[in-house]
Amino acid sequence: KLLDSYKQWYQRRVRGNSYSEKLPVAYFASKLIATGDYLYKVKEYSVAQQHCYAYYIRLRKHAAKSENYADIYFPNGFKDSACVTESCQAIYGNGLCSLRLLEETKIHIDIELN
Repeated sequence: KLLDSYKQWYQRRVRGNSYSEKLPVAYFASKLIATGDYLYKVKEYSVAQQHCYAYYIRLRKHAAKSENYADIYFPNGFKDSACVTESCQAIYGNGLCSLRLLEETKIHIDIELN
């Protein structure tokens, strides 16, 4: 039942993205994380964070039954290695992008003050 409600929410949420409607949910999620990793490597931190990592995290939060951290990011426990890997990559990538964006902001502030 959770999977059905997730699919329904997912279909309503991403209606504007034609690829997300045509691709299976698990495939779309894995490619979303891979795209975020690529954008991070080419130093597009804001795009990677907003459109890949944070988007994946929002999908997970809306699909979860409770606010429990484990239920959100690891709904099947640690048995589903793909889900665990994607969730960890999204959380880690989101944090790294935040750090890099703060570093860029600090550099701009330091240049303006000098």
